[in-house]
Amino acid sequence: MFSICFRCGSEKRLPWSRCRQCRYKPSDADSLVKSVYLSTARFDDPGSQESYQHELEIIGQSLRDGNAVVYDEHELVRLAAQRQFAESITFWALIRTLLAMFWPHLLVFATLLLIYFVIRYCA
Repeated sequence: MFSICFRCGSEKRLPWSRCRQCRYKPSDADSLVKSVYLSTARFDDPGSQESYQHELEIIGQSLRDGNAVVYDEHELVRLAAQRQFAESITFWALIRTLLAMFWPHLLVFATLLLIYFVIRYCA
């Protein structure tokens, strides 16, 4: 992952991490969304990430030169909605989903363990 600080234009690894240059760490919703906007995390496919990284380097230089970033408002809205969705997922909802997905495998594993112990200690 590649990201730039939306305040000073310096490179950083993760959009939500503290900038090593200006020490700013995005913490509110608006700054987090803008930080993700200025990162390759915005895209799923590696091809888009690679081409956007080159664009980010240019944007970073522009920020270091004192220019402002022009954000695509529709993209900011999409990223904000994605953030809200991710935050709406509770721990127990995640556990229920994982159990629903893997219960057949867990059942087979438990059955095999039971067979192993029966053969090992009852035979």
